[in-house]
Amino acid sequence: MNAERWRLRAVSLPDGTDPVDLWVAGVRLTTEAQAGADPLPGGWVLPGLVDAHVHLSIDIAGTGLGRGSAELVAAKAEIETYALALDGAKRPCAVRTSNAGQVLLSGIANPARAALIAKGLLRPDFFSGWGIRTVARGEPRYNPMSYHDGSIWPHDNALIALGFARYGLKQPIDKLFEGLFHAGTYMDHRRLPELFCGFQRQHGQGPTLYPVACAPQAWAAATPFALLQACLGLEFDPFANEIRLSNPRLPAFLDEVTLRDLQLGSSFVDLRVRRHGETVSLDTPRISGGIRVSIVHTC
Repeated sequence: MNAERWRLRAVSLPDGTDPVDLWVAGVRLTTEAQAGADPLPGGWVLPGLVDAHVHLSIDIAGTGLGRGSAELVAAKAEIETYALALDGAKRPCAVRTSNAGQVLLSGIANPARAALIAKGLLRPDFFSGWGIRTVARGEPRYNPMSYHDGSIWPHDNALIALGFARYGLKQPIDKLFEGLFHAGTYMDHRRLPELFCGFQRQHGQGPTLYPVACAPQAWAAATPFALLQACLGLEFDPFANEIRLSNPRLPAFLDEVTLRDLQLGSSFVDLRVRRHGETVSLDTPRISGGIRVSIVHTC
């Protein structure tokens, strides 16, 4: 096989339905035909969520893995989660990482698997009390002071929370929101940094800072908004000129929140959400234009 040039017929996620022809030329993914390219089995391509890269999944050994299957990269029974990668022999790597939570954001996991992933990410080997570690405690490469092998990245947790919300898993979001909110109270200006160390939360002590983490950092700055969106199930439908709150809830530390100047087309609205135990109430102190606001309960 030509290791430098491959041809792949794949579905582009999360919104694509029809396969497209793609070529891999060295480290570059392109739609331009590459002479002499070797074919790869069909699968899917997921644009990078943060960095300028893509994630590819191919049909390994004729297993029929595709968008219609939750097992796009084989889930290893011994680690009860999705494999991070395939080794040189195309065998799933048995290491537990937070990346599995981003599979939920893409919507390619089946609901039963998604619930198992969420449960695993909230266990103490992953969840420090402040957030979800990139690599679970107990893994050979785990190091709570490393950049990628056991630290906590706020933006990673935010993407995972949005994945939980996509599957209606709202209670795990509460734990993430509470942990990261209180971690922020120990930071300068209450500003979440790029990452912090993955040591277990201790009573009366704040999280251990990563000495060269970027702060401020744009990814991290978006974290509170993403967590709030995940809790409230905030959705915008421009075609119906409607803002929806899907299965909304607020964590126990947050009794009320007001969102100002939410805009859809030429309309805008202020939303006030109040917590009443496990439920919430909604009112609109200010509204302009033909915009509609609704609460939708699906579970």
